[in-house]
Amino acid sequence: MTPFAGKLRIRAVALPEALRYPSPRIRLSTGDDPMADHSEVAYTTADGNDYIAHEQTYEGFIKLVKYGTVSVALIVILMAIFLT
Repeated sequence: MTPFAGKLRIRAVALPEALRYPSPRIRLSTGDDPMADHSEVAYTTADGNDYIAHEQTYEGFIKLVKYGTVSVALIVILMAIFLT
């Protein structure tokens, strides 16, 4: 039996009405927003797009993750062997 048995009470607290329902001042986009204009994909038309460098960076990242994971696993195994 815990020392708090029978003493802890959980009460529900209602939110104020302003927080329960979305504000009528917030309007959804009607489609005429210039920020939503996606007529041209930027990464395919950007000047200086270097796909070869992108692939090299991605391959380097994959190597880092692979060897980093193996290194951490090896450290954990060695800690389990020598620190117990």
